[in-house]
Amino acid sequence: MAQHHKFSALLSIIGGTIDRFDVLEKRIYNIGARHAEYKSRDEHFGAVGDALLITLKKIFGKAFTPELKYAWTAAYWHTALIMQDAAEAED
Repeated sequence: MAQHHKFSALLSIIGGTIDRFDVLEKRIYNIGARHAEYKSRDEHFGAVGDALLITLKKIFGKAFTPELKYAWTAAYWHTALIMQDAAEAED
C-alpha cells in the first residue's frame, strides 16, 4: 500500500476514535517504530501537521471551525509524539 494511502487510513481511524484515543496508542507506537527505518526526522512531523491542517481547511471550508482545528491539531500532535518516542526508542 502506498504511503499516502496508509496515512489516509490512519487519519480516518483517528477521526473515528478521537474520543477513544487510547485504543490506538499501541498501533501508533508500532507505526512510529517503523518510521525509524525510514529515517524520519522531527521536522518532518511539523511539515506533515501543517499540510494536514491546510488540507482539512480546504476540504471543509467554513465547517472547519476553530474547535475542529484545535481537535485535529491535538490529535495529530499526540499521534506524532507517540511516533517520535517510538522512533527514538528504535535508534
